[in-house]
Amino acid sequence: SIVAGFAVFALLGHFAHTSGLSLEDVASSGYILSFQTFPTTFALFEGKGAPQAFSVLFFLTLILLGVDSAMSLVEAVCEAFIDNSKFCRKHVPLVVLTFCSIGFLFSIIMATKSGYYVLDILDHFSSNYLMLLGGGLSAIAIGWFYPAETLVQQVKSHCAEDAFWLPFLWTYALFST
Repeated sequence: SIVAGFAVFALLGHFAHTSGLSLEDVASSGYILSFQTFPTTFALFEGKGAPQAFSVLFFLTLILLGVDSAMSLVEAVCEAFIDNSKFCRKHVPLVVLTFCSIGFLFSIIMATKSGYYVLDILDHFSSNYLMLLGGGLSAIAIGWFYPAETLVQQVKSHCAEDAFWLPFLWTYALFST
């Protein structure tokens, strides 16, 4: 990620220098950076075939990143169903096909003119609220519903340290901050 940061800021600096704009005007965040600023920067490269080569490599990287992210999402959710249901365990291809079909149907809206706005709303909502809610519910579940003695024994067996103070932290101190 450090190398990627250097690459991004080098590209933005090159774009700001060649277009005569300040770096603050060029450096936007979000999807504009990927789908407007980078292609424009690649088009400004000099050399025979260099802009096309970098554009193809960049968008191929984005496609592979999207496929990889989608595969990890499908795998995690489908494995949860497969591990907890005998029917799903016997019909694994049907579970994967059903989940992928539902995901496809929900993502059709992304291909419309308002897809960018829907994606921005979903990204904002999931990043700001759902992650906080998930972390809070996980802390509540571990702190209030999981047996404290079992928790201490598991930490002691995995880390070889006495963790007598963890139940207090998860039950009371976590929510006082």
